[in-house]
Amino acid sequence: MTAGENATIVANLTAKGAPTLNAFGNPTSSLPMGDARVIIRHVAYAPGVDVYAGNTKVVSDLINPLKATLVIPAGKVSVKVDVANTTTTVIGPATFNFKAGTTTVICTIGSAAGKTLTVAVQTHR
Repeated sequence: MTAGENATIVANLTAKGAPTLNAFGNPTSSLPMGDARVIIRHVAYAPGVDVYAGNTKVVSDLINPLKATLVIPAGKVSVKVDVANTTTTVIGPATFNFKAGTTTVICTIGSAAGKTLTVAVQTHR
């Protein structure tokens, strides 16, 4: 990490279930007026996942340790996570209020096998 860097540090499990510590740099660039940035990081001991905003799939087959970055209109959004290519919901649905000009980092964490999947959330300007 460098001085002044905006980062997310996550103690998580690898795709094979081993404990690890990751530091991810976060973007701090400006956003178009009225938009919010959402970063979804899959760092759970779980198969690939699909992420839905309402009934719309916005991320397909995201695998550990990858991420997806979206720029969306600010506002409330119902989010759920399914096992990739199935209708098996493993997280949510949960409603998030994404505020204009902010970046929200949502990390999937835990273990599918241990039935402890959840999310950790960080928001910054």
